[in-house]
Amino acid sequence: MHTNHEPSDTHQRVVVIDFTAKWCGPCQMIAPAFESMAAEFPSVSFAKVDVDANQETAGQCGVRAMPTFQLFVEGNKVAETKGANERSLKVQFFS
Repeated sequence: MHTNHEPSDTHQRVVVIDFTAKWCGPCQMIAPAFESMAAEFPSVSFAKVDVDANQETAGQCGVRAMPTFQLFVEGNKVAETKGANERSLKVQFFS
């Protein structure tokens, strides 16, 4: 499946970040889906940021709810979605 945000032949750097917390039930529920997306889209980098351990980073990124997912292309944030909805995440980031 080719996506709008998947790196093209010019080798754009695409990163999806999951802002999460250990105490967040919805974060833990979507974690396996996030991991499977990493396998499904191998040309995209997937990363997790623990908001408790990285409060400054979360604040700089404007994270106010968990889970928050942000999509970056070449270092620029191009999309964001909140909540533990796998379908919404895939539609917004990969369609």
